[in-house]
Amino acid sequence: MKRIYLIGMLIPFFLSATFSREVTAVQDEVKGVGMSLDIEYVAAKKVARRFNYAVKFLCGTVRSDVDPQLPGPEQFLAPGTYLTQINIYNPGTNAVTFTKKAIILTPGLVTGPSGRPATVRLDTMQGLKVGCEEIANLAGRRLSIPEQFIEGFVAIDAPAELDVVAVYTAKNVETFPRR
Repeated sequence: MKRIYLIGMLIPFFLSATFSREVTAVQDEVKGVGMSLDIEYVAAKKVARRFNYAVKFLCGTVRSDVDPQLPGPEQFLAPGTYLTQINIYNPGTNAVTFTKKAIILTPGLVTGPSGRPATVRLDTMQGLKVGCEEIANLAGRRLSIPEQFIEGFVAIDAPAELDVVAVYTAKNVETFPRR
């Protein structure tokens, strides 16, 4: 993947009056807030005259009772809400019919595609976005963002090259004990 754009710690809403009141009202706890946005161009791997894309996704909420600055050894992601949106665009002069499928990863297990592949047709200069809810549907699951977390890959297989861009956002709002 080639990184196009990265923004870390977007601040405008963090200093709102609501947030200030929350922090003052909670004397024995500190609330950590942060947000990031990352946009990645996903390169195709050409296999036997086909273009294959493996797009990483993170969808849902990682909860924890530990300090978000010091996650435990088993916890790779900091507590927070993670969302992925995959944008697919056909820049070619002909329509492209491709398949997309979700592979949900489970720690310690080798996993394959979950659910059924979906076939999509994009005419020239058309695009579509695939968000967390659709990714969960591709995997044959229902996703409730506040309570669940899934991660894995969306695999895209096309007969022609497409522009595939992944947009990742992460928001951390956790309360942890004051030291």
